[in-house]
Amino acid sequence: MDVDHWRSTVTERANEDDRFATASEQFDGSVAFDVGDRTLWFKLYRGRIIDTERYVPFFGATFRVLGDPDAWATVAAEEASFTEQVRRGRLRITGNKLEANRMRDATELMMRYLPKPTEELDA
Repeated sequence: MDVDHWRSTVTERANEDDRFATASEQFDGSVAFDVGDRTLWFKLYRGRIIDTERYVPFFGATFRVLGDPDAWATVAAEEASFTEQVRRGRLRITGNKLEANRMRDATELMMRYLPKPTEELDA
């Protein structure tokens, strides 16, 4: 998995999608995706991703989504939803659960923007 490719792909796709802008327009915070042992961190503000890192900065993340690469790939391939994977225990949420719930639609979209398993995941 090329973390930099994933970060840039999610950012580009999110910032071009009006659905994402609407779902995240009231959020000023950060989201971390822990895909296995790899981390992707995104700073969101007014419906856009404005910064991203391959680690969680010292001030943390508003919430994190953690899971094994297979669980992430299932959501990216649209074989299961983010909510289904959380209910099944394949993905976990830590941090501010109220904000995570409020951002559920935006998080689902971000996960779907991840490169599909058929795209260059291991570039």
